[in-house]
Amino acid sequence: MSIWFKCDARFYKDPKIIALPDDTTRYAFLVIIGEGKYVRSGGVFESRQHLEACLPTQYHSAIDALIACGLLAKRGKRIAIKAWRDWQVDPTSTERSKRARARVQQRDDNGTATASQRLREEKRREENNIIYRPARSGNGRVERVGDLILKRGNNA
Repeated sequence: MSIWFKCDARFYKDPKIIALPDDTTRYAFLVIIGEGKYVRSGGVFESRQHLEACLPTQYHSAIDALIACGLLAKRGKRIAIKAWRDWQVDPTSTERSKRARARVQQRDDNGTATASQRLREEKRREENNIIYRPARSGNGRVERVGDLILKRGNNA
């Protein structure tokens, strides 16, 4: 599964990016933003060692330059991407959430479902494919439908 991150097409014109010593450090910052998307705390690494563990070795030396120019910030032991929300805010997320909720509501209202909703429901039904066996035909135990079919097949 791919995870995307936002990057301004002209990020290279940002004064902090221009101030970086070389292109390797600039690219290291892009790699760090990408790794920041995988961190649960959204752009905050638990320690320098954690950040270095996320990066290829050739970018470890860029960390100090990124802190010095203000693109990364030390917060105690943690290292955070400064202005993370500026770099990663998705202005369409609210609208997409509204549309998704509307689709679910519409499905509830008229009984239709999208293909992915049908697949999820089908999988849930398969996982919960247990029926109650009435006491008049046996011992009243809960049994899986598949087991009952096999028993009937063996008795036929």
